Amino acid sequence: MLLKIDIHIHTTNSPDGSVEIEQIPTIIKMKGLDGIAITDHDRFFNEEINGVITIPGIEVSTKEGHLLGLGDVGCISPGLSVDETVRTIHSRGGVAILAHPYDVVRGGIRPSQVTERLDGIETINSKAHPYSLTKYLAEKASKRLGIPTFGGSDSHIPETIGDAYTCIESRSGSTDDIVHAIRRGNAYARGGPSGSISQLKRVGANIGRRL
Repeated sequence: MLLKIDIHIHTTNSPDGSVEIEQIPTIIKMKGLDGIAITDHDRFFNEEINGVITIPGIEVSTKEGHLLGLGDVGCISPGLSVDETVRTIHSRGGVAILAHPYDVVRGGIRPSQVTERLDGIETINSKAHPYSLTKYLAEKASKRLGIPTFGGSDSHIPETIGDAYTCIESRSGSTDDIVHAIRRGNAYARGGPSGSISQLKRVGANIGRRL
């Protein structure tokens, strides 16, 4: 089955997030997604959300920058090296994905800074700056390393959830099957940058009416 998953969103459990867990089922339905991975900053999320495929996840602040850990990886201490963090994720049965690696504003990890095996690279991040350049460089790195591409909205607000997402060919919607599919390379990025403020306001008004 082909699943559309936004693998990178933040909730109110992140200091800069405003997405409430209760809002997610309605938003996911509106955006035509199958599920999400909640990857709050240095805080592991592993709860079921009614009617939504929810991959356990975390965005870890490593010494070099931000790294996504998907699967039942548990809490991971920030401040470790990226290689230590990747090893920890793998030892717990999860997958490690570089988040916005070429973003010039936020903490992106360059692939050259990692010696451990990565499971993927976020080539489409809806908040990346500058968007076109970061996408181009990340796609080149994906081809060079032979790892799959991932899309995530990196949304901190309800309006932008699903602006980017990952298509995953999985046997089922279980976490184990999705993680297994990612390890096999059965994933690819879709979506684009988040829209203008006026567009977001219109989306926000629509979401507000549905909630």
